[in-house]
Amino acid sequence: NLHSKEDLARDESVAACRSLALQCSDSGALEGLLHHLFDVFHGSEGKLTVATHKISVLDGAGNLSYNAVTGSSVQKLASSAADHFIKVLDTEVHEKTLIHALEVFSLWCTKFSNEVPNKVLDWLKKGPGLKTSTAGVRTAYIGCMSACFNGNTLGQGVDFIPYLLKTVEKAVGQATQVPIVTEALSAACLLLKIVSSDVGADKNLGNFWIIVLDMDKQLFVSEKFLTLASDNALYHVLLLCERLLLDHIDKLNGRTQPLHKAIVYCLTAPSSSLRLRCQPVVRKLVSTLGGTQLARSLLKELTRFLETARVHSIDSDKEGDSGGEMSAKVLVSCITVLCSGANLVAEDRQMLALDSLICSHHPAIVAIAPDLWLKLLKYLKLEPEVFIKQFEENIKKMLIDEYTPTQCLENCLETVVELNPEVILPPLVIHVGEILGDPAILHVTKTEYFTFLMPEGELYDKSVVSGKDHENELDARNMKRESKVYSYKEQLEEIQLRRELEDKKRKQGKLKEPELTVKQKEAMRLQLEKESAIRSKLTQLPFILRDLQSPLAASCLIQLYVELRHCVFTGEQSSLGELVAHVSLRLRAPQCDLDPRWEEEDVNVAVARTIKTLHRATVRSRRPHHEPTVHLTAPAFCYVFPLLRSALLTRSDDDLVTLSLQIIAEHAQMRGESLKDLHHPMLLPRRQMFELLIDLISNHSTLVQSLLGILHDFTHDFIPRQRSVSLLGSVSGRVQQQAEATLLDLAMSGSGEEGCAFANSDEIQCLLSALQNPSAVVRDAALRGLAAMVRALPTSKQNYEEAVRLTRRIWVARFDVVEENRALADQLWEVAGLELSAVLWEDLMSDVIHPVDEIQKAGAEALAALLKEKTKLVDLVLNQLLEMYNSKLVVVPPKLDSFGRVIEQPIDMWEPRSGVALALTQIAPLLNSQSVVRLITFFVPTGLGDRNQQVRKNMLAAALAAVDIHGKVEF
Repeated sequence: NLHSKEDLARDESVAACRSLALQCSDSGALEGLLHHLFDVFHGSEGKLTVATHKISVLDGAGNLSYNAVTGSSVQKLASSAADHFIKVLDTEVHEKTLIHALEVFSLWCTKFSNEVPNKVLDWLKKGPGLKTSTAGVRTAYIGCMSACFNGNTLGQGVDFIPYLLKTVEKAVGQATQVPIVTEALSAACLLLKIVSSDVGADKNLGNFWIIVLDMDKQLFVSEKFLTLASDNALYHVLLLCERLLLDHIDKLNGRTQPLHKAIVYCLTAPSSSLRLRCQPVVRKLVSTLGGTQLARSLLKELTRFLETARVHSIDSDKEGDSGGEMSAKVLVSCITVLCSGANLVAEDRQMLALDSLICSHHPAIVAIAPDLWLKLLKYLKLEPEVFIKQFEENIKKMLIDEYTPTQCLENCLETVVELNPEVILPPLVIHVGEILGDPAILHVTKTEYFTFLMPEGELYDKSVVSGKDHENELDARNMKRESKVYSYKEQLEEIQLRRELEDKKRKQGKLKEPELTVKQKEAMRLQLEKESAIRSKLTQLPFILRDLQSPLAASCLIQLYVELRHCVFTGEQSSLGELVAHVSLRLRAPQCDLDPRWEEEDVNVAVARTIKTLHRATVRSRRPHHEPTVHLTAPAFCYVFPLLRSALLTRSDDDLVTLSLQIIAEHAQMRGESLKDLHHPMLLPRRQMFELLIDLISNHSTLVQSLLGILHDFTHDFIPRQRSVSLLGSVSGRVQQQAEATLLDLAMSGSGEEGCAFANSDEIQCLLSALQNPSAVVRDAALRGLAAMVRALPTSKQNYEEAVRLTRRIWVARFDVVEENRALADQLWEVAGLELSAVLWEDLMSDVIHPVDEIQKAGAEALAALLKEKTKLVDLVLNQLLEMYNSKLVVVPPKLDSFGRVIEQPIDMWEPRSGVALALTQIAPLLNSQSVVRLITFFVPTGLGDRNQQVRKNMLAAALAAVDIHGKVEF
């Protein structure tokens, strides 16, 4: 049946020969069976004319090598089989049959464990030189040599070194001939094998090392050769890489990347049989000494390989039917093999986990094995949360600092954030915040954006090359784009449709490109360069963008903002979150089209309805004390806060403002049971809330003062002033008082008490800045807020700079122009345990020239009070004040037009000089005789002659104070 016409019968007969040999230990019986098979091959049962029949007979003879014969009989039986095969090789002329005969002969050649018979050696020298020996046949001969020379017989292979060297050198001049290079590859592998047993043979290799180690020409590992090579050739490529990396790594001089690339290619080859042959070799490589470093390099090479590889996540039933795409399962097995090294220490396991992170999250891999990286961590005996914490900096650099918008890195980021959000999320948010602050995005015009949408090499603005024949057509297009298309979406659709129609006509050959003149070609070249620069600039801009006012940002950002609501609004609150999202977007007026269904309702009506809905959901009047005070989590309130801020700052409806303040007050009063509690006040946007409330108090305070002035001027004859104030109180006083109460609630949430957060430096700085507000009400609220969070205020041991800044502001507040504020500041000074320091005098000098008049006056008194305690500083401070006055005498020159006419008057910044005069008044009692004389000298020619009336008035007061105190003694 070995030469049956039925393929199945032949295959079964070949398998039967192997099964028979495995059960037979009688060398005589096997020798007789071999003799019979080769008689059949030579025609004892009829001449075999079909190559497949001959090959089946040879397969049967080859499978008899899987026998159970032992001892010296093995050598004798193998020698007898060699005689039969040599006769076949001498008479056969068909290339495929010859190659197959040599392949099955190799099975018997492995039986020569002590010595290779001379007749075999002689034929191996003679056979490659026969006329019938093509490159493929010679490659098979070298395979036989490799099978012969193992262990004790390796020394016999030294005689073949000249032939093998000649084979390798011949391939250098024929590097494009794949069969020739394949033959040389087999020869190179055998040479490396022989050299490993005979150190002296290394000296006889000549140019071999130059050829094999030349990583510029890459004779055996070039991408072209790897693509065209057979499976057996690729296996020899892997064997070559194995020998070089294990035995000759020193000769590579660190240039191992091409070898790594070849190994990855073999592990991901389309042939499953080849991959199965390669995997044990790679496992051996990564399990040797230094194998972990090799595995890391291979993982990095695999990551680079996946950037351009075509991968599909669904396996095909047959190999090669996936259109050149590899299966994701191939990649999973490849990563598994690379991480399967033996005897791994803790550091090795950690490095493998880190380097396998990116490649394990390729989109195709995630589709079929979403938990691959987690399974690798489990295999490597690593806890995911602990591992991410330990390698926080490495992961931050990989996924945040060096992030590029690819699906692979997106998947990685999603995994690590899910596994350990406390470590990765804070730096991620900070980094995104820095990116969002890039103002360049706001400078992108719609024209630039539409240019960005055009593919590289295509013109957006075709007017630069329009000729007379096509001028009307292009002008019509431009008119259509300018006058007919109104919305952002329609402009995009028109560009896309026009591009598709032109591409379709171009493919059909119906679109004839106009012939361009030399001038037009040059204009087109310049315009392409210009548009390419625009495209490059917009490509480099952030992929998540700060402002909805950018055409490049808007369409992406509105989708992101709407989707983010799912993170904080769940269950019954989902509809509320959707309402808040879309109404907030309408208030932002983005530079793109919104969902028209949400624009049917008037925006003012929509805002009012949303605020009222939020109020009903979160604020309930007259509720029992034990009931919860809020229904939104702190993250959900963060999402709602921009809407509330807009309602408070841009809406004039007092009722709406009141509702918004009540919502904020409810959330300011919530407390958390643990740091992971989503209702914990530390998760609130407290700094932004402080800024909002301070702005609200300040704005209403200014409004009251302005209206008081107006009413006093126009109604004092008809309505008493007390009645005017009463009317205004009903308009804005209620809002102001409610804002102050809310600010105090918010301050209490950062007091550090049980269930509260500790106020951070930004929040404290926000209130300290409010102490410099011209409104006495704002300063009052800030002092009360700081008093509420006194436990969280910084000390000099915790943060010296912040403690000095706090001391300075409270010290100045103790001399506020309003007596009530002074009392509050005095109480806060005592409760906080603040102490006066001499270093404050330099900072207080800045308050003396503060732009706010009330702070100037308080700063002057505060400076004088400090000098009373530190009298040694009086002369120094006086000198600084006089120098400061002289430095502020400079006038900003007028702006002139091209004809020399004044278009803007010169500006005299007199306010700082007025502050200096106030300070001189306050320190007058502390001056000595010499200082008084110097001060009077300053007053007479300079201070009292200042160009500004207010400054002169304050200087006169200072001079009179000095004369009143020191006049009788000094003058």
